[in-house]
Amino acid sequence: MKNKSVLLIAILSIITLFQNCSHDEIILDEDYIWVTDIYRYVNQKEICENTTKWLNKEVKVKGYINREDFQLDTNRFCLFDIRNGSCIYVYAHIDTSLINKVNSSDVSSVCYIKGVLKVDPNIGIVYDFKTPDCSVFPVIYLYNIEDIYFK
Repeated sequence: MKNKSVLLIAILSIITLFQNCSHDEIILDEDYIWVTDIYRYVNQKEICENTTKWLNKEVKVKGYINREDFQLDTNRFCLFDIRNGSCIYVYAHIDTSLINKVNSSDVSSVCYIKGVLKVDPNIGIVYDFKTPDCSVFPVIYLYNIEDIYFK
């Protein structure tokens, strides 16, 4: 009887372990996710082939901003994931109010952006015809200055 109890506990522990180790499903507009997670999400095979699952959807993303990217004559800047160096372009109307908002934040603050996920107009989706794989290069469009904050 004791061996059966130990076996049952071991089986339940293994089942619990597998459930906890499974990948969490990324929901684009539910919580702020890191830049790398966006790339991981859009480059899943079934998602990459079916862009309707993410194209033009609202996304909440977090990362770090390099202040040197902010210039009045550009319309985009990079949001970095310092964990691995990934960068996603954020397209926005960069004016003095946005520059002031960024410059008034602490350099080490995480930047939180709510925007619309699109395909990079300069790169797009790259298909590898030798394999059934594709690579998506997403960008975020920021339409409202209230949708960017630092913490």
